[in-house]
Amino acid sequence: MSTQLVPIISDENNKPKKLWSEAFHLSSITDKDSKQFQHFLKKMKNNENVKHLICGCHQDNPVQISIKRNISKEHDKNETFHIAHFPKQGNDHTSSCDLSDDKPDYHVNEYNKIERVRECLFDEPKNYIKKENLSKAQTRKQHRKARKNFRGVVEGMLAQAYTHAFNSANIQKNRLDSQRMTNVTISALLKRFDETLSSIKFGRSSKEQYQQKKNVQFKYGLTHENLPTVNNKLDTIQTVTLEGIQYDIVPKNLRYMHNCARIKKNTVTAPYFYFVVIKNNEVVRGFIYPIVIHDNLIATVESGLEREKVLSLLQAGKVIYKPITTNLIASALTNKGELAKKFFKYNKNNYRPDVIIFDKNKIRVSEIHGNMGKDYEFDFRSKFERFYSKFDTTIFEFLQM
Repeated sequence: MSTQLVPIISDENNKPKKLWSEAFHLSSITDKDSKQFQHFLKKMKNNENVKHLICGCHQDNPVQISIKRNISKEHDKNETFHIAHFPKQGNDHTSSCDLSDDKPDYHVNEYNKIERVRECLFDEPKNYIKKENLSKAQTRKQHRKARKNFRGVVEGMLAQAYTHAFNSANIQKNRLDSQRMTNVTISALLKRFDETLSSIKFGRSSKEQYQQKKNVQFKYGLTHENLPTVNNKLDTIQTVTLEGIQYDIVPKNLRYMHNCARIKKNTVTAPYFYFVVIKNNEVVRGFIYPIVIHDNLIATVESGLEREKVLSLLQAGKVIYKPITTNLIASALTNKGELAKKFFKYNKNNYRPDVIIFDKNKIRVSEIHGNMGKDYEFDFRSKFERFYSKFDTTIFEFLQM
């Protein structure tokens, strides 16, 4: 479920009212650095009727947020903005909210690509916290921040690799023609992930320098092995198998790997894309993302139902783009010219479709509708009413699967 930022205006009786039609959705932590987010903040800041924003991570007591202009030089035409909590507004973002960290451990460039991360983000969890005067609660909060940012960074790298692989396969196909387009292959995804990882600076170090300095190894690839059940005894060393090789892992890190592929209370089963940091044959940082494979083709998924539906599309020979984060959809459609512009004309609210299908000279925007409870149903219906129902049906088609 994405984080929603909803503008608050005053109605005719001067009472606060939620402006749902302008709500902005963040599907990952890297969306905070996107051009779409800056456009949203500027539009809301310049709207005299908008009093402030609220974040929906707390259903009963929403976090109130103000929009601030960044201090810049007078000749700087590129005005930028940031968000801040209301003064003395006690409620904080939930730990899973994409806005919970004020100072992220990474930097994203103007093309929405991660180019630098703090070294400690990939360190052993016990080495992440440097301040000795923190309370236990503050230490736990810092560890949660590190785990969430580590997941967000690796997820962002996977999104970059998948999008790059998709674009490289279709770079010459300047018009929307599903007969000339191709899906992402396993070898292309792994190649592009290696390039993405190698392009990132770890502090001031390259990937190789970081691994040598920290005496660690980065391992990534695909695995068909499910994760073992977590043993809650903190002193128990468990074993995780990745591509036939066994590594030690402590229950806390294994539980976190489960959370990367968890929907509700269940972990989506293998196969997975995985990325781990290995030190002395132990997984000190771990990440998994569910995938679906058909022959040599690959796509990411977020649930067992999505895997079933996406597999049926690949088996039917359909060409698909499976968005992992919202901020890279634009680059995946850039070489489709006017079609991409029209897609983002309707995507001002930063929605992330489950699957984009290129079929018979149309873009079919698909939502895979499962039974996930009232909150999921509300989010699904709001997407349709405020976004998909406005599509130009001569070019786009909403498809509920």
